[in-house]
Amino acid sequence: MENTMRTIRFHEYGEPTDVLCLDEVAIPEPGPGRIRVRVRACGLNPVDWVTCQGHFAAQLPLPRGIGLDVAGIVDAIGEGVTDVATQWGRW
Repeated sequence: MENTMRTIRFHEYGEPTDVLCLDEVAIPEPGPGRIRVRVRACGLNPVDWVTCQGHFAAQLPLPRGIGLDVAGIVDAIGEGVTDVATQWGRW
């Protein structure tokens, strides 16, 4: 599907190996001051694991993605972003 992407996230809290799943979701547009990165590689760190287990639950609604340590290509820029360009140049 052209307007969707794959993402790893969880819909309930528990051990990461029990709750992480591969979902297909709509591709988000970046809001003001934000960028969107087409991820090529992702690393999971200890904070990701404890987030799955329910730490920070009050601040993070479900479903929730993990993996903020990413490498990829900026493919969209939100309004007001001035110091980043997409791989095709500034929009």
